[in-house]
Formats: sequence, structure tokens, C-alpha cells
Amino acid sequence: MMAETGTDLDQALRYAQRAKYVMPNNPEVSDTLGWIYIKKNLSDNAIDIFKDLTKREPGVPPSTITWGWRSIRKADKYQAKQSLQSALRYKPDKAEESKIRELLAKIG
Repeated sequence: MMAETGTDLDQALRYAQRAKYVMPNNPEVSDTLGWIYIKKNLSDNAIDIFKDLTKREPGVPPSTITWGWRSIRKADKYQAKQSLQSALRYKPDKAEESKIRELLAKIG
């Protein structure tokens, strides 16, 4: 929640890092940690998290969406488009689908 609102990203990062330490294989924790890294402009850290998450949980749509967003921010439009189109194949709920399509529209 703190990561989404951006209220205290440093505290959100501490919580997420602790959660990752306690639950290293939890995809939601990894996704949250990666998203916080993106919000803090720590793209290289996010890349490491999402590469690992994508290998372990290739069908988790939130990680795919966040991976696509990371790719956009790193100006890797091809990777972003591939990731986001892959996320659509997993038939996400309407809210997630809307986010994916919004990001795809930004890519062009």
C-alpha cells in the first residue's frame, strides 16, 4: 500500500526487504519489492528481482505487468511489448487487463 501511494518508499522498501527475507519464494513479495525498486528508480535491482520471479513464476500476471513497465522505463520497448502481450494470454481480470492495455498504448 505504501508503495502504491508513494507515501514512504523508504519504509515500504524496508518492509518489503524484510518480507523477502522471511518469504523468499513468495511471488507477491517479490513483485512488491520489484515495484518499490522501480518507484525508487533502482531499475537494476528491479531487473534482478523480476528476472528471478519470471523464471520461477512465469504465469504470474502482476510480475509480467511490472516487468513490462520496467522495460518501458529502460526504453526496451520490444521487451515491454512482449511481456505485456504475454500477460494478456493469462486472461487477467478486467482491472489488470486495463493496466496492461494502457501500458501497451504508451509503447505504441
